[in-house]
Amino acid sequence: ALVVQLSELSEEFEARLAKFDVKELRAIIEKHHLDPAQSLKGRAAKKALAAHVLQAARKRSERDAKLFEY
Repeated sequence: ALVVQLSELSEEFEARLAKFDVKELRAIIEKHHLDPAQSLKGRAAKKALAAHVLQAARKRSERDAKLFEY
């Protein structure tokens, strides 16, 4: 059940990200330090920016979940 919930949340989050424009996605990435290597500077497309935010959110969620495994 937990896997289904995470999947559903991921789809909802991805749909919300699609509503942002490139400038807003770049602001999210900058504010939350999601691209420390600055590999997305310049000509990254909206789809690539949204995918990067989604992947970073997944990684942080997995990391946070591990913190509470006892």
